[in-house]
Amino acid sequence: MSDKPKEIEEHSAQIFELGCMERPVYLKEDVDAVIAELKQKLQDQCISCPVKMQEDDVVAELKQKLEDAKATAYADSVDAGMENRRLKRALWLARAYRGRDNSILLPSKFMRNVWDNVERKCLKKAEQYK
Repeated sequence: MSDKPKEIEEHSAQIFELGCMERPVYLKEDVDAVIAELKQKLQDQCISCPVKMQEDDVVAELKQKLEDAKATAYADSVDAGMENRRLKRALWLARAYRGRDNSILLPSKFMRNVWDNVERKCLKKAEQYK
C-alpha cells in the first residue's frame, strides 16, 4: 500500500438546491473504497504499536481512581454524619444542663416544673443522638 490514498475521480453535477449550480461530486463507491483503505492502513499501524494496551491500562487505572474516590467520599460522609450526631447530642445536653440550672435558681414552683420538663425533654432528645 502506498502512503497516499488513491485519487478519487471527480464528476460534474448540477445541484438544484444551490440554484442550479454545477459542482464537483464523487461517486459513493470510490469514496467508500478510499475510506476502507485508510481504515485498513490505520488498523495496520495500530497493530504494530502498543497503544491499545496502554489504553486498557489507563482505563483500568482511571477505574481504580474512581473507586478510591468513591470510597473516600463514602468514608468522609460517614465521618461527617457521626460528627453531626455528636454535635447534636452535645447541643441537647447543653440545653438540658441549662434547664436544670434555671429550675434550681427560680423561686416559683410553677417555673421550676417548666424547666424540669425542659431538662427531661432535652435529655430524652439527646438519647436519640447517642
